[in-house]
Amino acid sequence: IFTIPIMGVIYYLSGSLMIAVVAGVIMTASAFLFSAIAGYIAGIVGSSN
Repeated sequence: IFTIPIMGVIYYLSGSLMIAVVAGVIMTASAFLFSAIAGYIAGIVGSSN
């Protein structure tokens, strides 16, 4: 949901729409990857007594 406003800020700072779109895609993919890893680690720690 917040990807579009952040892409707007990146577009405002860089002046290039292509850089803003690429940065938004990379940012979204990395956020999904990091949250998946964090959830996996939390599951491992939570299941071990």
